[in-house]
Amino acid sequence: MAGSAPNRITAIAFIVACMMTFGLPASATVYDLNASFSTVNSAGNPFVVEQGSTPLSFVVDWLPITGAPEYNPPSGHIAQPAFAAGVSGGNAEITPAWFQAAVTPFTNGFLWNYGDIIVQTTVGAVKGPTSVLWTSPSAGTGTVSGILWDARNSLQVAQQWELLVNNVSVDSGSVPETGAVTESDPTTFDVTGLDFAAGDTVQLSIFNANSSGDLVGTDLTITENNASVPEPSALMILFLPIAGLLMAR
Repeated sequence: MAGSAPNRITAIAFIVACMMTFGLPASATVYDLNASFSTVNSAGNPFVVEQGSTPLSFVVDWLPITGAPEYNPPSGHIAQPAFAAGVSGGNAEITPAWFQAAVTPFTNGFLWNYGDIIVQTTVGAVKGPTSVLWTSPSAGTGTVSGILWDARNSLQVAQQWELLVNNVSVDSGSVPETGAVTESDPTTFDVTGLDFAAGDTVQLSIFNANSSGDLVGTDLTITENNASVPEPSALMILFLPIAGLLMAR
C-alpha cells in the first residue's frame, strides 16, 4: 500500500534534517608565492610585492643582477624579470627588487637555484622594509608557513624579517649573511590556528639590519580551509533510498 501522508511528511522531514546537518568536509586552498609569482601584482592573484604600501613595478630585465656571468653565457644574454623600484641609478634607486631566478648561479657568492624567489632588500635606511602582502579572498581557518635563507654570502650583511597577520606581528627573526642559513637548512616559520575573514592580510616584511641591503631567498605559503558547505545533490542521492522505505511503510 502506498505510504500515508504522515509517512511522506516524515520522509521529507528526514531528508531536510540530514541535508542541514551533514556537509562535505571543508576544502583546503593553498596559496604559494613561488607557484604564483609570475602573476603577482595583478588582478586575481592575492599576492602583492611592495615597497611600503606601494606595489613594485614589473621590469623585463633587472639589470643590476644580470651583469653576472651566469646571465651571460656564450649562447647569449638571459633576462631576469623582476618587480623592482628601478633598473638604473644608484643602489637606493634600484632597490628593493623581487624576482624568480632565471638561472642557477655559480659565482659571486650567490646561493639559489633556478625558480627560487629572491629578494634584494632596500639599500639605505629611508625606504624601510619591502614586503609580500597576501589578502584573503574568503573566510576560513588556516596556517601560514615559509622559509628564508642567505642568498649571497659574499657581503655578509645580516637581514631582518617580520611576519604580520592583520598588521599584528606574529613572528620575526634574522638571516645572518654568513652562509650558515642555506636553502637546504633555512630559517622557517609556521603559524597555525588562524581565523581568516575575507580581506584579512598576511605580510612578510624583509629589511636590512642597518643601511646595507642584500639578497635573501624566501617562500610564503598560506593554506586556507574554507567552511564546510552542504551539497544537496550529493545528499539527495544518499538519503532518497532511505526516504523511499519510510514512505512505503
